[in-house]
Amino acid sequence: MKIAMVTDSFYPAVGGSETAIKNLSLTFLEMGHQVKIYGLFEGVESPDPKIDVVYISPKAWRLNLKAFGRFINLNKEIKKWQPDVINAHFLLMSGWVGIKVARKNKIPSVVSIRGKGIFYKSDSIKKAILYHMYRRLSLKADKMIATSAEMAEIVKERWGRMPVPLSNGVDINHFRPNIQTDLKKRLKLENKKIILCVRRLVPKNGIEYIIRATPLILEKQKDAYLILVAPLERRYKTLKKISEDLNIEDKVDFIGEIKHEILPEYFAIADIVVQPSIAEARSLSCLEAMACGKAIIATATGGLKELINHKKNGYLIPAFQESTYYVKEPTEKNINNLAKAVLKILNNRDLRDKIEKGSRETALENSWEKTCQRTLAIYEQAIKVSRK
Repeated sequence: MKIAMVTDSFYPAVGGSETAIKNLSLTFLEMGHQVKIYGLFEGVESPDPKIDVVYISPKAWRLNLKAFGRFINLNKEIKKWQPDVINAHFLLMSGWVGIKVARKNKIPSVVSIRGKGIFYKSDSIKKAILYHMYRRLSLKADKMIATSAEMAEIVKERWGRMPVPLSNGVDINHFRPNIQTDLKKRLKLENKKIILCVRRLVPKNGIEYIIRATPLILEKQKDAYLILVAPLERRYKTLKKISEDLNIEDKVDFIGEIKHEILPEYFAIADIVVQPSIAEARSLSCLEAMACGKAIIATATGGLKELINHKKNGYLIPAFQESTYYVKEPTEKNINNLAKAVLKILNNRDLRDKIEKGSRETALENSWEKTCQRTLAIYEQAIKVSRK
């Protein structure tokens, strides 16, 4: 099958969605399918030599026509390549451009919903009009995928279409238990209990909560140490200042961005992994931690509450607030809930063992190979729908 991926977010930007699109593409290629990724932004690049990435410019007739220009240029590329299916990612511009081109060329279409366009809210009249336009056409795809059941229900409630809930996958060979590493020694943390958080430093990921919970954890667990793995951008200075104000700067390490290839080493040295999200589609970093057989503490929100079975393959705490990318100030109650959960898992070896076993089993059921097989089944359904 020839699969065209259309996206307005991809490498060099790195996050769960971008990694998911990359791994979908690589797995499809390994399965013998053909894949091209069409990126709707300048600077888009391929993270792997095997993946063919094409930049779709907004310029036509020497004018920057924005979304319409991208439609014109993608249409030319699609006419040349003639894919069997177009999979647009996100409900926003890529959905509008991808589905418009698919309909014009009578090609089966699928939209994958990954958070943008669901939890994002317009902050201007212009954006409100654009978002409405993008969604209106995106919702006319032959089939729709949502990376969590919660998002599927939101789409059904708001717009009357029910996407197929389908989780992201995980590389169960790269991320695995019992990886041998001397990383803890290199970081001079041999005698520390490591709390790991692998999340971008954006408000909706709730990083401030685990930082503010750390002093409470240290009161009873003197050897606790928080490691944050994320690019040092967005709210880094703000979060760093919070740790300094709390006098825990020597107990918190902002590692910065690391290569994906060595991320399993960080999971390997972690005693627990925290996912303090306010809004979450289906956290790829959570699945990667589970594939490494780690005990996860997460908020009961979005895809996390679907992925985690409390005390069996993870530990859930109450959601901090309604799922949204607009984040309220942390409350003492929520900070205390997170601190108590961390202490409980750190000091209950039997429960931690049980969760670690369950987390690996869950990851095995969500390998990229299985996820791609399920995705292909949805592509086949889209092809049948388009022929009616």
